[in-house]
Amino acid sequence: MGKLTWFRMDFDVVAQMKKVCDNDYAKIGELFCAVMQTAETGESVAFSDQNLQTAYDMICVLVQRARSSYDKKCEKRAAAGSKGGKAKAAKQKSETAESANDLQPVFKPPTKTRFCDTAKHFYAKYEEDEGRKYDRYEVENLFKKLKAAGWYYFDFKIQTDDLIDAIIVAELVVPRYKPIAFHFAQYCKKHEEKSFSLDAIEWVGEETDVAPPWTINGKQCTNLRQAVEEWYSDDVRETDEADDHADPPKTSRDYSSF
Repeated sequence: MGKLTWFRMDFDVVAQMKKVCDNDYAKIGELFCAVMQTAETGESVAFSDQNLQTAYDMICVLVQRARSSYDKKCEKRAAAGSKGGKAKAAKQKSETAESANDLQPVFKPPTKTRFCDTAKHFYAKYEEDEGRKYDRYEVENLFKKLKAAGWYYFDFKIQTDDLIDAIIVAELVVPRYKPIAFHFAQYCKKHEEKSFSLDAIEWVGEETDVAPPWTINGKQCTNLRQAVEEWYSDDVRETDEADDHADPPKTSRDYSSF
């Protein structure tokens, strides 16, 4: 796998670090260095301070996501390089045709037990921010709804577990994500995309927490549909989080005012 050369830390994460550390810059520095060490080496760090440990564990979820995303990107690039551009294009065309003709199953619907366990995981993940408790009744109702629809979501065929995750979060755990999920589903159906993920919903969700217009990939979006389409544009895909980690950023942020 490729070596992760840097880890992006957004301003909201820095703000949380300051809050947890009570603006104690010694603790902030200790926490920051521990996170960057884990991002570089993959090794975990243990703190005697439980507050620092909790903050570190939460931030390391983002670190793991970045490492996983970059590893997947490296795998795709290696495969593309070994087969050549023409071979890759031919394979993609063949896979699209097979999917369209339903020659091979690409998704096995979850059992009710696995569906409920997945929901429990995301309720726990978002509990502190959203304040929502696990409700087995509403989880089972969503399972029955998707099953009765033949595992379609807004007329979009569910083909991956990632999409199940996204639907659970948008429908049950973080209701403000529901309209974003709807627009993703409509966009994917229109453009014959195979799936969308929770990462995509969270990314657009961060941009849409404020009133429009939103600037996404340098383009102003005046409504949610535009935001979704801009996120899914080819230009955005070429500069996603995994690619960001391929090279160090060219500009730096000044944290001296913190």
